[in-house]
This record gives sequence, structure tokens and C-alpha cells, in this order.
Amino acid sequence: MTTPKAIIGSYADPKTEGTKEPEIIDKRPAPVATPERNIATGIREDLEQEVKKSEDVVTKIKDYKEILKEANIDLSEAMAIVDDILTNGYYEEIIPLTKNITVTLRTRTQSDYLRYHRALEMYSPRYQDELQEIARRYCLAGSLVRFGDKEFTHADNPRSKEAGDFFDARLEWIEEQSDQIINLLQAKLYQFDSKIMTVMSEGVVENF
Repeated sequence: MTTPKAIIGSYADPKTEGTKEPEIIDKRPAPVATPERNIATGIREDLEQEVKKSEDVVTKIKDYKEILKEANIDLSEAMAIVDDILTNGYYEEIIPLTKNITVTLRTRTQSDYLRYHRALEMYSPRYQDELQEIARRYCLAGSLVRFGDKEFTHADNPRSKEAGDFFDARLEWIEEQSDQIINLLQAKLYQFDSKIMTVMSEGVVENF
């Protein structure tokens, strides 16, 4: 009897070449749906979803901590800022200008932004420089709480008439200051606003 020659390039056993693997058929009966089995399945799915949510929260917290770290903001400080804004409606911070002089700034309200937009409608600035000048005066007036020994009043109700009067008083004081002082205050306000934007980034409440 002649032994069949192996085909060049074929590494299959000539004796088994062309044969099929036996198909494995699961003859076990399908599980019968029962109330107990449905409850167990539902509990398992709920647990899987909760684990996924927990993993997502952990990832968000890690990402948020990295964002704070890059901005040199401590997590405990960020939590205090969030608490103040959610509880009081605003956050205030004392910022050093020199060794002896500080400025206190606070987050602005929606009423402050509405005043700014009304000012734009009233003045109708045609150039970017005019727009920036209005923006810095109105933003400073909305945020300024204290400069050195000079203290400014903010009303509890930002939509009240006295709130508008207090705002006008702060705006008038700002317009009386030298350009150097306003530039310095504007730089500090920019840093303050950037810090608040970082702390109050999207989804921040979920992190706490």
C-alpha cells in the first residue's frame, strides 16, 4: 500500500485532513423563567450598573483632582468654594495686592451680567477697546467687596433697587481711580474668575 504524499506547504495530518470537528450540542434544558430567577437577574443587573456608576464617579474624581492640581488649587479649598456658592449664592476671597493692601472679590450674580448687557445696549460700542473697557468696569463693580480700607456694600437681594444703587456706587468709585489701579484690579479679577471657573467645571457637584 502506497503512503500518500504530503502536499508541500500543508501542515495538516494527511490522515485527518478534510475531517470535521464533532459539533458540541448543549442538550441541557433552557432555564425556566420564575419570579425568583427574574428577581435574581434584576438584582445582578442593578449591581452591575451600580459598579459601573461607581467606576465612572471614581474616574471623574481622579480627572477633577488632576484639573485642580494643574491649577494649583487644593481639593479642600475647592470644596469650600462649592459649598459657599451653593449655600450662600456667592463666594468671597481676600487677595493680597502688596504686603499691606488686599482686595476682596466675590463671584458675580446674574443681575450683574444683565446690567453689563444693558450697558452694551445703551453705549453700543463700535470698537473692541470700548467693549473691553465697559466689560472690565462692570465686572469689577459686580465683584468688588473691599479695597484696602474702603469697603463696598452688596445687597442681599441682587434684584432689589438698593442692589442697583450699591452697584452704581461701586462703578462710580472705579471710574474715579487711576488706570494703574484698575489694571491691577482687573488682573486680580481675571485670576479669581479663572479659579472659580476651574472649581465649578461641569459636573463638579457630582464629585462631592
